[in-house]
Amino acid sequence: MKRRLSLLGIFLLLMIMAAGCTGQPLSEVENALSDAEAQLQIAKEKALALEEQLQLTEGLKEELIKDRKVLQEKVDQLADGITMTMADTDNEQVMCLSLQAMEMIADQDFTALEGITDASTGIRFSPYPYVSASDLIFTGSAISDFFTDPVIYSFGSYDGSGDPIDLTKANYYLNFIYDEDFLTAPHISVNWILGTGNMITNHESFYPSSKTVEFHFTGFDPSYSGMDWRSLRLVFQKFGADWKLVGIIHGQWTI
Repeated sequence: MKRRLSLLGIFLLLMIMAAGCTGQPLSEVENALSDAEAQLQIAKEKALALEEQLQLTEGLKEELIKDRKVLQEKVDQLADGITMTMADTDNEQVMCLSLQAMEMIADQDFTALEGITDASTGIRFSPYPYVSASDLIFTGSAISDFFTDPVIYSFGSYDGSGDPIDLTKANYYLNFIYDEDFLTAPHISVNWILGTGNMITNHESFYPSSKTVEFHFTGFDPSYSGMDWRSLRLVFQKFGADWKLVGIIHGQWTI
């Protein structure tokens, strides 16, 4: 546009010089000058209109960018809300299921406990916080007959001595499942470790995509300064739309 205006100015100058050299009447020069000024005004108006359109386009672009950012923020907030809602719903389901499971455990009703397990996965019983692939797994009727099965099983090794934990299921229950009244435990958490000691706690990595509810006592005798804490952790994994009990982990201070 600037180039066009410059050319117009040069054209006018040439016309004036030509008129002076050829003796062209001044009126014709004035008319030509008037036409040129009119064309110049039109060119200015077009330039102004284009500039306004450009400013409007830039403004619309900025507004679109702002609207896009606002929309993305709303989408992100909605997605976070959905994720949090799903997580909260799962936590509520698992908490309710864990309380039911603990009542079954306290009542020694392992027939009912079998009903909240996956038939092929069963329950892994871990005597200490470190879960091992060698920890015993019971499924189906091997869960429901927990207190009538006379067979002695090897549940691992005692911490400290390394002696084998050779017990019937009923005796294992007394020593490594319900050695305290966990149904009345004052502290309960979901996916949060309460009891800690020298032994590595690995249930989160051992049971991927799981939820663990811990029933915890901080201690019983003040002279032990909390070293007599006890925990029972119930591990749940999702099968389809349902959460199932897959692990029972006993927790206590270890050497």
